[in-house]
Amino acid sequence: MRKARSNAARSLSQQRAIDLPQGCQLLAGSTADHPAVEEFLAQIFGASAREACRAALEDPSYEPNDRLLIQHDGHTVGHVLLSPRELICGSGTLPASHVSWLATLPEFRQKGLATCLLEVAREEMVARRSVIATAWCQQPGYLAHRGWIPWLHRQFRYDDPRLVVARMGEVDAGELSVRYWRRSEAAALVQLHLGRAQQSWGAFVRSEAMWQWSTAHERFDRIYVAVNGPERRRGGPEFEPLLGYLVVRGDAIVEHAWEVGREDVARVLLWRVCHDAIERNTLRLGILDQPGDPLVPYFASVGQQTGNRANGGTLMATVLDVPGLLRALTPILQQTARDAGLLPCQLGVDVAGVRGCWALERRRSRFVDGRSRTYLALEPSELLNLALGIFSATQRLEQKHVRASNRTAARLAEALFPARPAWISPVDDLMY
Repeated sequence: MRKARSNAARSLSQQRAIDLPQGCQLLAGSTADHPAVEEFLAQIFGASAREACRAALEDPSYEPNDRLLIQHDGHTVGHVLLSPRELICGSGTLPASHVSWLATLPEFRQKGLATCLLEVAREEMVARRSVIATAWCQQPGYLAHRGWIPWLHRQFRYDDPRLVVARMGEVDAGELSVRYWRRSEAAALVQLHLGRAQQSWGAFVRSEAMWQWSTAHERFDRIYVAVNGPERRRGGPEFEPLLGYLVVRGDAIVEHAWEVGREDVARVLLWRVCHDAIERNTLRLGILDQPGDPLVPYFASVGQQTGNRANGGTLMATVLDVPGLLRALTPILQQTARDAGLLPCQLGVDVAGVRGCWALERRRSRFVDGRSRTYLALEPSELLNLALGIFSATQRLEQKHVRASNRTAARLAEALFPARPAWISPVDDLMY
């Protein structure tokens, strides 16, 4: 009887007009569900999902009600996990949620359960003030039919480490040395990661607690770091400042970062990783293929990493709250306008009937509701394309996906919404 009262208290089916098959109930997750959820995910995704599920429980941002469950006669038949995140866009951030582990039992598919989970998930994420959502997807068409847009396709380049070293040529390390990372140096990784992330769009804010969580659950095999001075310093400072790091999982480099302007650090790190691989007689080394990465050209071939279904796939995104996104973009656009020397300026928008204007000034900027003579007319999906830098405003104006009211609007849009380099790491993916 106690269980029935508990389920009634957290039932989302009773709070919303949700059409589910007879005997099914939509619930917010609780700690009591964790063992059943672990079994459910292992049944769908394989035994490796057990450890990933346990690791997710220690995510610093995790709460049991981040899970939405559909139960039938007390058994879990559908599941999705919502993880609150801050999405880095240059020097600013956007409040976001990451959707993962969306699944239903085979015998309950084609009954609208996954669609129901996504619809309620959207309402929950909006209530938490997220303005966009992201999800890695093996079948992007499923989400595309529900208003999501593709952002990035994950793939790796592979090559023999001996050939990579040959392409690199001579690497003068100078005073630099490379060693394995120490757990006490998590704060240094935070700063290096943030510095690298702010040069691009798409990374999640990663706190020191997030780094500790990732390393505690062995979400990668090795982290190499570059420092000034000898590899084994004795009698010096307790901690040398880290100049860069490189993360390896299996036979692939999945993330790396370095101080701004120190690409020599990246080359020294790659050189060390390649030589370690050669010493282990490894014939295949990969690197995450991301636009603008200076290390990627040293790898010749392109191919998917095998043995882990989450390494491929497409990152999808969707707008959750159009007015919220317009407001959240204001400080980001202010900085873009400042860098372009355009302050002060004003640009209006009409996003499927949601009208307003960015008033960008030197000291303060704001988004105000109402009409403007100088504006862009576009759909929510196109707003997301511009906000994330997937396409530039120049491209979308030429292709007539976005309409400018006049030349001033077009000129401002082209300056405020260029195409942006994406930097999105598998380390941030709960399913990796």
